[in-house]
Amino acid sequence: MKTLLKVGSKSYYLSEAENLSLSRRFSNICATSN
Repeated sequence: MKTLLKVGSKSYYLSEAENLSLSRRFSNICATSN
């Protein structure tokens, strides 16, 4: 299963593994920024 990530005018297709590591990284960033 691929996830479509749109950033501005560009689109990226992420695999499930990449999606998991990305969301983990984002949650880490959110946790550290608070």
